[in-house]
Amino acid sequence: MAGGQGTRISNPEKSLISIGKKSILESVIDSLSSLGFSTFVSTTGNHANVARLATKKGSGIIYTSGSGYEYDLRQSIAWLNVVPVLIVPADFISSDRLLFQRVWDKGAGNRHSVVTFTINGDLCGITVFNRIPLGGEALDYESVNIESRASFNINTLSDLEQANHHSPSL
Repeated sequence: MAGGQGTRISNPEKSLISIGKKSILESVIDSLSSLGFSTFVSTTGNHANVARLATKKGSGIIYTSGSGYEYDLRQSIAWLNVVPVLIVPADFISSDRLLFQRVWDKGAGNRHSVVTFTINGDLCGITVFNRIPLGGEALDYESVNIESRASFNINTLSDLEQANHHSPSL
């Protein structure tokens, strides 16, 4: 998911910010691809540079309406029309290269329709959907915590500073 406005960090294309040697989006795509996942980047028409980078990295592009995270998320899952599906925000970065595999192993096929994850007790936006959400229906969910070193959800300038401080490991 890479279609946000980046208001808290004053950068609408925050997924393109470099931390270490790569942009956040490149790190997400590379981590997922190295584990054998097919990647698609959901964004809006307002983020041409995001779409360009995603295409260059071999990801498919899903253009959403930009009507808000929940609506765009549902739109993206409906477009894919396959479950289980792993959702990773494009403002999340981790040096833990097996993190996404551990998330997938705990989430895919779980008896709950939605499995949300926290990393070290903090919300991170990583979710596995085991059912395609229809309309505005509420889906049953479970929240699972995973311990992981040097993982950051970049929402504020402080988060960005922390991630840059750890950038040699990212």
